[in-house]
Amino acid sequence: MKKNFILFGIFVVLMSMIYHFEERNTIAIKEKKERESSFFKVEDKGDLLSIQTPVINLVKKDGKLVVAKTGYVVEEEKLNYFFEILSLLRAQRFLDPHLLSQKISEKDFFPDEKQKIIFTFDKDIVEFTLGDKLQTSRSFYVKIKTKKEQRWAIAYDSSPNVGLYTKEDVNNSDFQYTRVKSLFYLDETYFHDTRLFKKTLKVTDALIDKLYSLDLIKYKTIPSPKNLDVKKDSIEAFIKGLQKLRANEIIYPFDPTKLSKKMSSISLNNGNISLSLYRLYQGKQGHYVMMNTDDALFKINPSAVPFFFTNIQDFWIKKISLKKIEDLKINFGKNKVLNIHVKNGKIKGQNNVKIKKEQVLKLINILNTEADYLTEKDIKGKKAFEIEFDQTKLKAFLNKDEIIFTEGVYNYHLRTDFPIPQRYKEYLE
Repeated sequence: MKKNFILFGIFVVLMSMIYHFEERNTIAIKEKKERESSFFKVEDKGDLLSIQTPVINLVKKDGKLVVAKTGYVVEEEKLNYFFEILSLLRAQRFLDPHLLSQKISEKDFFPDEKQKIIFTFDKDIVEFTLGDKLQTSRSFYVKIKTKKEQRWAIAYDSSPNVGLYTKEDVNNSDFQYTRVKSLFYLDETYFHDTRLFKKTLKVTDALIDKLYSLDLIKYKTIPSPKNLDVKKDSIEAFIKGLQKLRANEIIYPFDPTKLSKKMSSISLNNGNISLSLYRLYQGKQGHYVMMNTDDALFKINPSAVPFFFTNIQDFWIKKISLKKIEDLKINFGKNKVLNIHVKNGKIKGQNNVKIKKEQVLKLINILNTEADYLTEKDIKGKKAFEIEFDQTKLKAFLNKDEIIFTEGVYNYHLRTDFPIPQRYKEYLE
């Protein structure tokens, strides 16, 4: 009986120990999960009403966040990136602010009281304060304060360590801390929605500088080329590229009467959307775009200006030959004629005339190359030879640094940096 009592006592002690360690393990797992998850959670706070940083104030107006200083709309994608960085913060260790405040001053952890972002939601107010970085690691002090609680933590940025190759580099780097810190000092130029088009539009037509039109229903240009096809892909790429344009600077509000030296214009969808390009605003040089769908003036990069000066020929297929050339006749005049057959990489001259393969290939490559531009006027220059292939007859002219082929109504101008064979003897072995 005594033995059973002793065994029962041992059993109770063992069960107590197991329960104790299981309980501690459960708590440890819970704390680990909590640390591994983002402690900056705002999903349950309701609608975002404002964001206040040491530099700017964003407020909600008519259902959209705007920069309070300028009144211009905030780009949602940039705001998402702002929150994404905060969501990647993880707690390495939570601290007890009451215990810490008894032993150490809060300023020892958070020396700059202004380094704070205040998020106002309709259900709560969240204050996020960034403290100093730890000297021996990449971690840093943060403080999250809501209406109900205040939490201190040693935190780190869990995003990938791009460009850091060793563990020592990762642990000592201040790159991620600097990135988090930069959020506190972003100005209105960052948050402004610099897109000329705030959403992707269905475009049916475009009028370029009142010179020509693009029809995106039938995919043609007006005027249409004579006996040439149109590049559907180029028309689509032009419209997509136009809608992706961004400004370097937003001027809002602005005075339209201060714009001068209009350079070009583009109108879309039967004139419902218009873009006008100016060279001067308030006497200052630049490239300024005014739109009838936006209250801001967009100062664009010079690299975006070519959109306003796109040539109609950029949408045409300016190739002389769209087929594989097999039979070629070259007439140099004075009864000097070469009849050449090309098949499967083999080149033969008629009547067993031995032909230089590389010279013929040079000419064929040029004939298969798209012209740089077309003209319709008569060509004045030195005629080199005439060519016939696939029921096509061409005259070839040499003019400075280009070769010109005339066919039908068009002259095909091709700029070339290498000499092309132009004499009868150059084709013979």
